[in-house]
Amino acid sequence: MVRIKTKSLIAIATMLLTSSFLTVPVFAQNGSTENVINSKSNLDYLFFTFAITWIIFFGYLYYIAQKQKNLADEIKEIKKNR
Repeated sequence: MVRIKTKSLIAIATMLLTSSFLTVPVFAQNGSTENVINSKSNLDYLFFTFAITWIIFFGYLYYIAQKQKNLADEIKEIKKNR
């Protein structure tokens, strides 16, 4: 039960963080598209969002790998005790 809540909280936090990084450039435009076309400042937001997404992805992969290792160790222990 606690694991489900933790996973849900991680998923919600990831969604909120990613969506906030994606919406910041929209709010920074002030309704004018001239600054967006002539400036490359939005590429910074794109890079940071991209980097954070990959960091979260690899963190999740590490988390899953640790869980898989723990399960494999438990299976070996159970087979050993038979």
